[in-house]
Amino acid sequence: MPTTVRSRTRASLAAAALALLACGSGGNGDGGGNPPPPAAVRFVPAFAGADFSAPVKLVQHPTDADRWYVVEQRGKVFTFLASDPAATRALAVDVEALFDLASDSEEGLLGMAFSPDFATDGEVFFAYTELSATNVDSVLARFESPDGGLTFAPVAGNPDVIRFDSEESNHNGGDIAFGPDGFLYYAMGDGGGGGDPDPEDGQNLDTLLGKILRLDVSVAPYRAPPDNPFVGSAGRDEIWAYGLRNPWRMSFDLQSGELWAGDVGQSSREEIDRIAKGGNYGWDCREGDLSFDPDPNCMPPFVEPEVVHDRDEARSIIGGYVYRGSAIPALANAYVYGDFLTGRVFAYYFQANPPRVDELAPPAGLRISSFGQARDGEIYLIDYTGSPSIYKLEP
Repeated sequence: MPTTVRSRTRASLAAAALALLACGSGGNGDGGGNPPPPAAVRFVPAFAGADFSAPVKLVQHPTDADRWYVVEQRGKVFTFLASDPAATRALAVDVEALFDLASDSEEGLLGMAFSPDFATDGEVFFAYTELSATNVDSVLARFESPDGGLTFAPVAGNPDVIRFDSEESNHNGGDIAFGPDGFLYYAMGDGGGGGDPDPEDGQNLDTLLGKILRLDVSVAPYRAPPDNPFVGSAGRDEIWAYGLRNPWRMSFDLQSGELWAGDVGQSSREEIDRIAKGGNYGWDCREGDLSFDPDPNCMPPFVEPEVVHDRDEARSIIGGYVYRGSAIPALANAYVYGDFLTGRVFAYYFQANPPRVDELAPPAGLRISSFGQARDGEIYLIDYTGSPSIYKLEP
């Protein structure tokens, strides 16, 4: 059953820095026991001197732990060294200068993922929206780096892995990530508008909108892995999960390999989901744990959300990461996520008995567009409008 979160008063940063929040003792979060009380977490400006315009993604280089990348919605990708961000900040690619990028509303350059074999193939993938002859297309494209990740360029010929009509200027999803299985996962919104009006894409297995796709990009342009749930049956072979409204930011747990996503709601619910093979997450038959627009096209059973927030608590959910770092032991096994419009940050202890959600205390006034995670499991927060642009969670 979903855990319905109720707001709790946020401690001030000063108070949080002095002591742990009081709550009962428990185990380490494994085996169903209660995790330790949540540590006082502070949000420390990271990468001093390297601010960005409308950042939506933070990515670490796959082999060089010192090198990072920030994706800006308007098409630029910057790289820098964490050891000297201000002096090393440089443009890695400007996608807007290469293609007719659509960047109104929620459109733009939305996703970036390095090939698992980057050290040998030099490939990196970008997800963006591009103006077409008739509308706007969602595009997943293959780029390559001639210099180990300092710069990127589209592969020769046709860089498109997949492209399709994204219908409207919102609900573009656009996050991409390689799973532990080596396949590329691509999150797509329902095509925009309100209420998934036509043709109710979330429940329609003949469209890629409102879905999470799973692609084998080891061959060009791609193929659907044979164990995808709809291979050999009704539905698009690329689909891994469906019934999503606008999955904004997804991530794989570094330890378990499970896929998590935040799905932005319509008017009553915001939700966090664990994404399973062939799972139907309900939209637009349901919004979170509520009935929304049930009709004969609905295809239950639905996968229950892990967490639902009403609109008093969150208004535009931002998916995060399961904390697997060592700096904040009391966050171990917690899924950390936030909300764009309220600036709130939450830690979901999904292995606790019963599962619980605690609220952390970030600086006021943030517009959280994304989170990032280093290979060491530590978590960063990206602020869409502020300076500094990036914060690190520290004890």
